[in-house]
Amino acid sequence: MLNRLPPLLVSLVLKRVDKIVAVSEASKRRLMAQGIEEAKIEVIPNFVDEGRFSLKEGEKEALRKLLGVAEDEVVVSFLGKVAEGKGIFDFYEVAKRLSKSPVKFKFFVIGYGRDLEKVRERAIKDGIYGRFLFTGMTEEPEKYLKASDILLALSRGEESFGRVVVEGFATKNLVFVYDVENLKYLVENGVNGFVCKMGNIEEISRLVLEVIKERNRFYKLREEAYKTYLINYTKEAVLGRFIKLLEVLHFDKTCLMF
Repeated sequence: MLNRLPPLLVSLVLKRVDKIVAVSEASKRRLMAQGIEEAKIEVIPNFVDEGRFSLKEGEKEALRKLLGVAEDEVVVSFLGKVAEGKGIFDFYEVAKRLSKSPVKFKFFVIGYGRDLEKVRERAIKDGIYGRFLFTGMTEEPEKYLKASDILLALSRGEESFGRVVVEGFATKNLVFVYDVENLKYLVENGVNGFVCKMGNIEEISRLVLEVIKERNRFYKLREEAYKTYLINYTKEAVLGRFIKLLEVLHFDKTCLMF
């Protein structure tokens, strides 16, 4: 929820309830910008199902082998609607630059969208099509994400939550995002991922190459991302926060969710 709410809804409903549950920091800030007191707003995010996305021991290695990924290859992925607004062309430009390095990179485009064929055509034209795996529509995006090392979630527009980022955390990917809401609030720059200026392809490419060379740093960042997921975004963690909120509310108080 990042659209501006109707003034009547704000004045007649939201300002009269005792608690409002926002799904993200971005949603909270948007509510505050419309005059809702910060004390009334509780941020409780969506959860990502650990049954689907959490890695079991040895699963990443097994899936990489199944998908034909060599042990010395680094997999960089895009996940979501394959469209310009979701950053698919930014992803491709990073991939193009990384392909010129001596590191063996493979690129997964996980999803389907109106710009999929354009990306295929560019990869063929630039002679790097063989480095790509295009899944098209898939009911198992987690299978490819679990086999990945780095996720570029380069959406160019505001996101009310940013589920793709959290799915990256859950599958132990190193996640890169642009400095847009709500993505910039999910990633702590240099701690559990990287937040980059929108459109700065050179910066992203440089950081990817740097962190790949510093393996200890790379693994530490991925572990911090996974820890972030475990603490904040599992079903148990999210439901626990919601139940705790209900416990502190009296029966005569009202709560809304956004």
